[in-house]
This record gives sequence, structure tokens and C-alpha cells, in this order.
Amino acid sequence: MKKRETILKNKKKKWSTKHKWLIAITVVCLVAIGCGYIFGKYYYQKDKQIDRIITSMKASDRGLDKLVQPVDPDIKVTKESLEPLQNYYRKHPQELTELSNDLHDGQYNGQIQLVQNGEYFMIFPKYQLRIKVYQPQVETNNPNSYLTVNGNNRGTMKGGGQNYYQNLGLIFPGEYHLVVNTKVDGRTLKSDSLIDVWSNKTIDMLIKTATFRIKSVPKSEVYINDKKVANLDKSGQYIFKNYPMSKNMTLYVQTKYKDKIIKSEAVDNLAQAIKQQIPNTAEGSRDYSHTKSYLGNKKVAVYRDTDGNYIVNPLWPGLIQAKEASSILAHTFLKVDPNNFVKGDKNKSYKKLKKEVKEARKEYKSKKLSVQVTVQSVLPTGVNHSEVKFDAIYKYKHKKMVIMEDYASFENKDGKQLIKSVEIK
Repeated sequence: MKKRETILKNKKKKWSTKHKWLIAITVVCLVAIGCGYIFGKYYYQKDKQIDRIITSMKASDRGLDKLVQPVDPDIKVTKESLEPLQNYYRKHPQELTELSNDLHDGQYNGQIQLVQNGEYFMIFPKYQLRIKVYQPQVETNNPNSYLTVNGNNRGTMKGGGQNYYQNLGLIFPGEYHLVVNTKVDGRTLKSDSLIDVWSNKTIDMLIKTATFRIKSVPKSEVYINDKKVANLDKSGQYIFKNYPMSKNMTLYVQTKYKDKIIKSEAVDNLAQAIKQQIPNTAEGSRDYSHTKSYLGNKKVAVYRDTDGNYIVNPLWPGLIQAKEASSILAHTFLKVDPNNFVKGDKNKSYKKLKKEVKEARKEYKSKKLSVQVTVQSVLPTGVNHSEVKFDAIYKYKHKKMVIMEDYASFENKDGKQLIKSVEIK
């Protein structure tokens, strides 16, 4: 009897321990489910999903293709097909901010809309971008032209006369790099453009040409659409003859100063600034004989000289103009003003010049002393920094007394050109 009671007692103890484990596991599971629900409710809330979608617009490795629902299901949603859209927003961060605001506010900009499409874990709403897609065509004006889109060959364009077309098929909106290549009288020509596609409008890739002269820093490099196309000569010039022009054509000049690469401001939409011609017209026969050497910035980057020739003189940020440099130096060599120097009266060149000018004015009658400054060259040495080579001639009673030839460096501070240093031989 006692043995039976002992067995029953042991069985009761084992069942009790098992029961406790079941309760513990159940509690843990309920806590995990509860925590998971709380986390999911936070992580999958609408605003958080929108933030992640906007982040994925900036980086190609954030799975944007999983967050997009095209209006037309016939288009394949891949990382590659969405890359033009991402490229566009990377270059237009303000528009991405506006898109984010629209999505958070429930607004529809006509192109991209936030929609709910299913659930996560059958509980939390899943949001995606519903994006319009387009099917534009590209037009050009020469036979035997072939089209490449973002580096992919799309084949020969079809048509006749001066109208040749190629359909791009279904594409997402965004930035596309289009290149149309052809040959005219044995010469290879192309139209190369970065195009923002946001409609079905036909894309104009007509090949036209222009002849123009580049003037900038001697021996510098010329880039068009981020590709090096020429080197300037020792006088800072190069002539492009019958060069193919295209939309959104951007040109800039790059050089080195003390082993540091510096760039001019970009000349955007060059094709709009220069009158274009159909290839092989008389434009290429204009007289673009050598002109004066480069003397720094002009008022505008593209202008026509007295002969009607186009000159492209890319602007350098903060570079002093030759006329202004001449005026400041001429004034300084007669009356040294600390307000014209970087750091004012603490500037070393100011102290030195003040002493020399004072001695010159003392030696000659100041009222009859004059100075003429001729600028030989103006070169950029960095953003808002310039180096000026000049000749300065002191005159007394119309006689040349002292001739100086050397360099001055200027710094643009808040729009005012100040002398940084002057070296006089």
C-alpha cells in the first residue's frame, strides 16, 4: 500500500513540473508575440514605411524594386529599370523632399502615389509606390543612326528623309543617358544628352553642329558632358569646328594648381547659347583666326566677338576680372588703402607697399605722379582666389620713371576683391 502511494506521489510531482514548463513556455510565447506586435506596430506604421521608401530612392541596394507597383503591369520591375528614377532624385534632392512630404500628407503629384498592397504577417498594412510608366520615342534627322540608352545599344533608328525614330518601350520616369550616333560625309557625329523623362513626349535628338572657340586657363582640359574632349594650347584656346550640339550639353574646364584639381563653373545648356547649324553648312568656314590670350572671366560665359564668332569662356568662381585688377592695383600703387587688403593693415604686402609708395611720393611731387597698370594674365588658383600677372609703369611729368613686372594674388571675400599679396621685382 505504501509502495503504491509513493508511486502516485512521484507521478504527481512529474506532472506538476511538466505543467510548470508548459506555463512558462506559454508565457514566453505570449510575451514574444506581444513584443513582436508592439515592434511591428511601430516598425510598419505608415510614416515609417514612407521614410524607408524615400531612403531606398537614394541607394540602389535598398530594395526599391520590392516597394514599387507600376501602373502598367507589362513593365518589369527590377533594380536596373528603376535606376533612372533613383538617379533623378539623387540629383534633385529638393524634389525628393517634396515627394516625401506629399506621401506623408496623402497628396498625389500625378506621377507617384502611395497605395496599400497587402499586409505584413497578415496584420500590418503594406505600402508601395504606384508609379506611372511611359513609352516615349526618340527622334533624329540622319539615316543610319543608332541609339544607345544608358549604355545599351537599341539598334538602328528607322524612318526616312530627315525623320528617324526609335521607341524606348515601357520605362519608368527618371534620368536617361541617350546617345544617337551617325555618319555625315564620312565623319562620325553624335547627339549626347541626359534626358529627364516624365511623359510620352517625343525626345528630340536631332544632330546639329556649331563652331566655337574655347578660352580659359592655358594647357587646361575641356570636358563636355563629363568627358574630356580637348586640351587648350599655351595661350588658353581651342577651336571646335562643326561640333555636334545636343540638349542639356554641359561644358567645363579643369586644370591643376599646386597639384590640386580645380574646375570652372559649368556652362549649362551650351546648345541653347550657341546658334546651331545643320552639318556641313558655311558656319565651319568662319574666320576663327587666333585672338588675344586668355584674360580671365568675362561678364558672361558665352558671347560673340566683333567678327560674330562664338567664344565660350567658362567662368571661374570668384575670379577677378582683368579691368578690376588693373584698377585696384593702380589705385594701390598711388595710395595704399588697408581696406583693399586681406587682413587690412596686418597684411605683409600692405606694410611693404605702404613704405615704398610713401618714399616714391616723397621723392616725386605726388600731384604729378601717376601709374599705369596693364594686366598680362588672370588665372584661378582655387575658389575665390586669383593670380594676376601685371606690368606697372610709374610716370612723372609724362616720363616713365619706374617699370615693375610681377604678380599679385587676390581673394574674393563676400563679393569684394582684396589683395592677398603683391610681389614686385
